[in-house]
Amino acid sequence: MTYSKIFFYLALSFVLGIVVASFLPRNLIASDFFVRNSLIILFVIFSFVLFFWKEEKTRITGIACVFLILGILRFVISLPRTPKESEIYFYNDKEEITFTGIVTKDPDIRIDKTNLIISARKLKSENEEKRVSGKVLVSVEKYPEYQYGDELEISGKLKTPIVFEDFNYKEFLDKDDIYSVCYKPEIRLVSSDNGNFIYRNLFNFKNKLKKIIARILPEPESSFLSALLLGIKGSIPKDILDNFSKTGTSHIIAISGLHITILLGVISYLLSSVSRKNSFWIILGFIICFVIISGAKSSVIRASFLGSMALFGKLTGRIPRFRNILIGIACIILLASPKLLRYDIGFQLSFLAVVGIVYIMPLLKDKLEKIPSLFGIKDLILVTVSAQITTTPIIMYNLHNISLVAPLVNLFILPILPIVMILGLLALSTGLIFLPLAQILGWGVLVLLRYIISTVNYCGSLDFAALEVENIWWGWIVAYYLILMVYFYYSSYANKKRS
Repeated sequence: MTYSKIFFYLALSFVLGIVVASFLPRNLIASDFFVRNSLIILFVIFSFVLFFWKEEKTRITGIACVFLILGILRFVISLPRTPKESEIYFYNDKEEITFTGIVTKDPDIRIDKTNLIISARKLKSENEEKRVSGKVLVSVEKYPEYQYGDELEISGKLKTPIVFEDFNYKEFLDKDDIYSVCYKPEIRLVSSDNGNFIYRNLFNFKNKLKKIIARILPEPESSFLSALLLGIKGSIPKDILDNFSKTGTSHIIAISGLHITILLGVISYLLSSVSRKNSFWIILGFIICFVIISGAKSSVIRASFLGSMALFGKLTGRIPRFRNILIGIACIILLASPKLLRYDIGFQLSFLAVVGIVYIMPLLKDKLEKIPSLFGIKDLILVTVSAQITTTPIIMYNLHNISLVAPLVNLFILPILPIVMILGLLALSTGLIFLPLAQILGWGVLVLLRYIISTVNYCGSLDFAALEVENIWWGWIVAYYLILMVYFYYSSYANKKRS
């Protein structure tokens, strides 16, 4: 067996270990009994592998089992333990407290409020101060404004996040290690500029860009472009967000692997006359600039990396190598944040969209090779359809609806999207130098944005736009992906046989 295959199977075993652990009852896997016995099993398997080291299949199978258990243990380690007094979530659902902490993320500004992620430092009482740790999501009024790196003194009640009937808010925050929320507390600014110097300047730059967009475009087009380019979608009106959901176009307003792939695909098409080596460096420079403009959010970095890999796999056709790159990226990300796999739908959709683009799109392209490209529009549609084939079950399972108009709406607006993004970036860059010229360029962007929003609003208002799907059994989701895998391998084998 080649080293490439061995790497793939071991990395896949680690990811599967995290998958298994994420679906087991927490009170079981968080217990000392489970951890102790997992370590014993790990030791036994490792000893077995050493004993049969010369048998290749036995050795690789044994090591894969070791990686499976390591994946399970990595997920277990990420779970919250019984809280101690030194951990801020110990004080959930008790009396009012006063604590100080630092704003550690760029504030999430919504239409009617602002959400701050606070890293707690000190708990104050009448007689003493003591050190505490942990994150708190603090919901405050929009004004006064607070920035990344501000040190705040907060007085209020901490609460455990609520599990709603149709949304598990607790698990949503859990993936970011946030176990406490605090609504509209009393706040006093203690000091500023306490965060990381690089992040502080990136966030300041992103806020500056957002203000430029607000001066170039009116609402809601301004908020829409901010979502497209900066990953800021908190200011988009709820009715428009609902229509994007109903029309199956929510991926447009969330920077994902699909999002980046479409943009990079257009750039690579424009650079088709440039050598592959030179176009690679141009695209890489564009990705770096895009990440900086968006404030280097972890989701944007992840999406940019995944989108780049999808483009690389699509251009080179090196699927086996891409498979190892993709599973390697998954291992690195999950090693740092194992709860993303189960609780972050953005993470799931980014990976599945890229898998669809690299593996499903070539099969569709072969079957539709007689249809003309029409300036790259065919490829854009194939990219979207391929991604939707691999992501639709997850959307149905998590959002409990399926859009019946999604193919048609995507057909109408996806060819426009890259033009909007490129013109938007051009107007935004110009706004940093000369705002009046940026406002002139913004007219073209405004027309296209209004076309997209009007199309989405009209189609979303149709009675048959979306079908609600309740209580989908997870077994159907697994069966769907198994059938898709069988179809892919059968089609790939048939293509190889014909060639």
